[in-house]
Amino acid sequence: MKGFRDAWNTRSSLEPTVRGDARTYLSSSERDYYLIIRIEEILPHIREVYEFLRVREELSTLPEDFLHLNVKTFGPRKPDTEIIRKVLSDQESFVAEFGNLNLFPEALILECRSTEIRSINRRLSENFGAPPVDKDSFLPHVTLAYFRTADIGDLTDYLQVRRQLN
Repeated sequence: MKGFRDAWNTRSSLEPTVRGDARTYLSSSERDYYLIIRIEEILPHIREVYEFLRVREELSTLPEDFLHLNVKTFGPRKPDTEIIRKVLSDQESFVAEFGNLNLFPEALILECRSTEIRSINRRLSENFGAPPVDKDSFLPHVTLAYFRTADIGDLTDYLQVRRQLN
């Protein structure tokens, strides 16, 4: 996948990866380590969509207090936090812009258009290595829900109409 447009264009042929219940997945000991940024303040801006997603049987929404922006996937080994601090010691604050709703094979996401997030990911990837989803193919995003089933019904139709959030 090269970009968000590519992800959206594959929606008609998407074969969802079933993650099941979000809370069960998030508490699994088999998960990878991630660097994330908590973003509680985004919820008021996506409340209508988030409430719609919560009642969909084919989706398991992430808990409101766990909404976050993915920055870096480290894999199954816990990263050295001292190296992270050193790499990011000169990082200044920045503003990230959120874009469209979109689909990844395992989740429904909110796009984040941020050169800063991509830069942080690239710098950390240079120090920790990069799984296939990082470096040049990294797409900053907020995961809103995981798929409970491979049958996502009319979800793409709903997203087509509401894809751009105001």
